[in-house]
This record gives sequence, structure tokens and C-alpha cells, in this order.
Amino acid sequence: MRGILDGHIMLSRRIAAKGRFPAVDIGLSNSRLWEGLVSAGEYTLITKIKRILAEKTEIEEMIEIGSFKAGGTDTKQDNVLRVGQEVERIFIQRANEQCIREKTYQELERAVESLDAKV
Repeated sequence: MRGILDGHIMLSRRIAAKGRFPAVDIGLSNSRLWEGLVSAGEYTLITKIKRILAEKTEIEEMIEIGSFKAGGTDTKQDNVLRVGQEVERIFIQRANEQCIREKTYQELERAVESLDAKV
């Protein structure tokens, strides 16, 4: 019998080293069915978050090699860094902590809206 759910949750040592647990790499984790498991609004939000986190990673790599300085003249990248850090904060969950799905989505929506308002 074949499984009807196909998903990959990718854990990241880089994310764990930053102290974010669970250390799920949202950008690399995927499922063929996830579009059908969430509402259209949630799907749009998740897609935006994946884009923001990918851009944040690229900006952090540029900072590491010295080709970008946060707080400089590129406010779009500064805003992506700020919102990406807020999203990362929202994703932190302590071992004994329970998260309410709706509350988490609301927090993520507020973070993403703050970026949309500044772009």
C-alpha cells in the first residue's frame, strides 16, 4: 500500500545553531499536498514567508562576505531582514509550549503586512 501523504520536513543545523527550535528549514520543507491542506489565504501567506526567508538568507550571506551593510541605503533589504527576524521569532517553540494555529497565522500575517506596507 502506498502512502497518500508525501511530505519532507527538513531540519537544519544552521537554524539549530541560531537557537531556533524546532529547527525546521521552511524553505526546503515541502509536500505535494500542502496546497489542499490549507486555505487559499494561508497558502499565499506561506508562499510569501518562504520568499522572505529565502531573501533573508541571501542578505545574511551578503553581510557575511561584506557586500551589504544592514541599516544602509537599501531599505527594502533592511525591511526583509527585520520581517524575516520577526518570522523566525514567531517560529520559535519551546519543548513544553503549545501553539494555537490561528494565533500563529495572525502573527505571521501582521509581520508580512508590515513588509508589504513598506515596499
